[in-house]
Amino acid sequence: MKKIFYCVAFMVLSIESYAQGPDLNVVASPAVGGSMGVLSISISLTYSPPFTLVITGPNGFVLNANITENTHVLWNLPPGEYCVSVTNATGCTASLCIKIKKCTIITMHGTTYVSCIDDAPSDPDPTVVYARGMNSTISPPLHNYDLTTSSSLTTMDVNQIFFTIDEVTNLINQVGYSIYDVESQTEIESEGYDFVFKFVNNEIVWVHHNTSFSERNKIIEHLVVGDQYYKIVPNPASNQINVVFSSDDFAEFRLHIFDASGSLIKSNIVPTSKEFQIETINLPSGLYFLKSNSSEGQITTKFTILK
Repeated sequence: MKKIFYCVAFMVLSIESYAQGPDLNVVASPAVGGSMGVLSISISLTYSPPFTLVITGPNGFVLNANITENTHVLWNLPPGEYCVSVTNATGCTASLCIKIKKCTIITMHGTTYVSCIDDAPSDPDPTVVYARGMNSTISPPLHNYDLTTSSSLTTMDVNQIFFTIDEVTNLINQVGYSIYDVESQTEIESEGYDFVFKFVNNEIVWVHHNTSFSERNKIIEHLVVGDQYYKIVPNPASNQINVVFSSDDFAEFRLHIFDASGSLIKSNIVPTSKEFQIETINLPSGLYFLKSNSSEGQITTKFTILK
């Protein structure tokens, strides 16, 4: 089975590949959608032209050319591995190999991603996909992800993974944790990444991110302060949740349900008894927040729906 990984980035971020040597640098721009790839070649200014350029590529591609400048660009190249060799007038040769990636465009929640395929750096379980993401300093915030797997992913697979990443990343950015948090992980290199997701058969298993575990716990403790006033049982739930108040002033509360992305699902739910039910039969599996306004202020408690 061919090992691949998806190298994913927002279109406004760089998705080029780089091969660098002391005398020769090559940048490969990917073939995105129906467009073809590009190779940009730079030769150290220590050497003067003319140069003999030899490039070999996929499907028997061979180019021999004499160039009279220290830079050269080749357009309209199909995806695949290319090896570039440059020889100067004195017979000194520099060589590098690089891949032009095959990319597709994905739009999720109004955001455009570019998903590129390349060789995997390791041999993970083919049922496992790791998504390593980095925060961006660009405003509005963007994320650049590498998806690593040893099996081919369909467009539907990629869309499902992006949908989950989108929702959970929004949750982490909003409240500082996700229901899938792990304190640490050693299964995949995470240094330099702000988020690491693990999917098994496209279902999320855990999320590791750069907020310290103690800080996450503080945030969680703050959010579940609602337990002083009411509890949600069962949790996780399926078709309904029971809200059990600790005192008889339940009528003061107005309850609202939000999903993990912050979208309002149900609003102004009025408790009718000290223990009452809220139907969740139409809610898909996921993490939700029950928020309430009362004389005590705003209270937030999380619960999970599993179908």
